[in-house]
Amino acid sequence: MMHFNNNSCFYRTPCSISSQPKKKVVSIPVHFVESERTRNNSAIKIQKVVRGFLVRNSMKRIKCIRVELEKIEDKVCVEETMELIMREGKERVKFSESIMNLVLKLDNVRVLDYYSGVRGYRKSVIQKAIALQELIDQIQMVGPTHHDQNQSTQVDPDVRDSYLVKCEGDVNAQDSYLVKCEGGVNAQDSYLVKCEDGVNAQDSYVVKCEDGVNARDSYLVKCEDDVSIRNSYLVKSEDNLYTRGSYLVKSEDDAYAYTKNREDLMDNGVGEESVGTSMVEEVEENCLVKEEVDQDCENKIGKEVNYENNKNKELLERMVEDNERMMNMMAQLFERNEMQTKLLSSLSQRVEQLERAYACDKLRKKKRRNVDAKHK
Repeated sequence: MMHFNNNSCFYRTPCSISSQPKKKVVSIPVHFVESERTRNNSAIKIQKVVRGFLVRNSMKRIKCIRVELEKIEDKVCVEETMELIMREGKERVKFSESIMNLVLKLDNVRVLDYYSGVRGYRKSVIQKAIALQELIDQIQMVGPTHHDQNQSTQVDPDVRDSYLVKCEGDVNAQDSYLVKCEGGVNAQDSYLVKCEDGVNAQDSYVVKCEDGVNARDSYLVKCEDDVSIRNSYLVKSEDNLYTRGSYLVKSEDDAYAYTKNREDLMDNGVGEESVGTSMVEEVEENCLVKEEVDQDCENKIGKEVNYENNKNKELLERMVEDNERMMNMMAQLFERNEMQTKLLSSLSQRVEQLERAYACDKLRKKKRRNVDAKHK
């Protein structure tokens, strides 16, 4: 319902006002505290970041060098590479140069004084490089000796420090008293007997051969039936036989005739003295030859032993010289490292002094500005 007021110059519209409670406002006090960093804390944080970067960089470089060393070690441990190092000196020089290059790279790696772990890691890698160089030198020095020994074993495996003859075909047994026959009998400086059908040959050197035999200063016997021989010279062969200082018999009939004639002569007392003297002469000759052969063998063995001893001495001397050279090299490297560490420490001290001087200069300028502002 509208009300008209004559006093007012305009009409008003009535409105309903809602009664609502006012919201309560709570004031929370907030105090802002500025995090002010001091100059020392900032410098410490900067130094920490820089040193961490330097340490990580040096560790990466040392690790890369260690990986290269391990690759070289794997190559050297291969048999083909070892044989190449033994045969050719160029390969050894190549590996040595690569190792020395890696050692020089390690020497150029910057290591801070504060971190002993990085220095120890670098030292271990240097020791690994030195051990690898010594391994290459030992392969080059020891390799030819093993090669010579293998050749010597392949050349004469049957006759070494002994008197050995194997009788299967044509046999030449000069100044020897050891016979190896088909049956596998082996006797050194002894009486060797081998017969087909039971031969008793005491105090004699016996050889059974199928073909031609050339036996110097030896007694040869071949029997097919039961025969008893004592201190005699009896030879039976199928082919041509040549015996020095012995009697030659070519067939069974001749052997039988020879033994029969000899018995007749012995019965008549003729030729007994000649047979005895011939036996004595042959025994003396055999003894002399045996002594000469023994002396020759002893001389040969002595020469071989002396030669091996001289070789071993030369190898040891060369190894000692190489070790001394490597030790001198390592001493020089350590001296250079010490000089570098001293230079780095002096440089760091100088940088700290410059930082302090710069800070002092800045403070002076600030004080002067404040004083000038107050006077104005």
